[in-house]
Amino acid sequence: SRFLNSFIFDCRGCVALSNRHAGIRFIIPSGRVSRPTRIMCKLLRETKVSSAPVLCEGEGHVCRVLKLSTDTVPMIIEVPHFGSLKNHEREIVVMKSFDGNNWTEHSFTLDYKSAEEFRIIYTDLESAENIFESSIVQICTLDVPAYLALISRPKKNTKDIGQDGGVIMSSVVPKVKVTFPEGAITKTTSVGVQVTKVIPDDLAEDDEHHSNSFSSIVSIEPRCRKFHKDIKIEMPLPDFVSFVNEAEEKKYKNNLKLFCNLMGKFIF
Repeated sequence: SRFLNSFIFDCRGCVALSNRHAGIRFIIPSGRVSRPTRIMCKLLRETKVSSAPVLCEGEGHVCRVLKLSTDTVPMIIEVPHFGSLKNHEREIVVMKSFDGNNWTEHSFTLDYKSAEEFRIIYTDLESAENIFESSIVQICTLDVPAYLALISRPKKNTKDIGQDGGVIMSSVVPKVKVTFPEGAITKTTSVGVQVTKVIPDDLAEDDEHHSNSFSSIVSIEPRCRKFHKDIKIEMPLPDFVSFVNEAEEKKYKNNLKLFCNLMGKFIF
């Protein structure tokens, strides 16, 4: 079936496609409700939400905020987006909010096995492989939030680090490695490492000869976390530009600076 702003379904379930917002589709299995239920769906600009998700550097919205109104019903929501993954250097995450003020990451996205189970129920659905290759995010939710937002961010490699320590390596830049010694973290914590590649032209606009070089930016989540012992961060040196002679090359290599950002401003 198709709908504009809302649709009604019953115990038989349904597959509803939006006429007003192209590409948005709701997939609801049968036997989930005992009475006819209405679902309302709207797309809002970030400024129309009482408190939009807080974005860090390198993050951005890849579609408008989805506003939903319904009872608690297990369903799959397919939402198209215009984000670019840049050869898996970035990823799309789903943020949810039940009141429009507090946002959390929605971790229950659909895997291939679950997608195939729904495809068996509704034979007109595309295969899971085709869905994941297209610019569509499938969101599987058991409790429908009031708002959903799709955020594009640099790919994050996460790992649970405990008192025994551990090592996290980046899948974007394999030479980036963060080592946590034993005792650096007292309680098991999910720690993430993000690597953002830098385009020199964006940072060297004031450099007439473009002689500066920049490495990738390495971020550690959660931000402003204090460790009980020093951690070790390994990252590759920037690719130096070509120099006229060895003296000039030595001059620039000896002028290497390390910048760090603790409270939103870079210092060295």
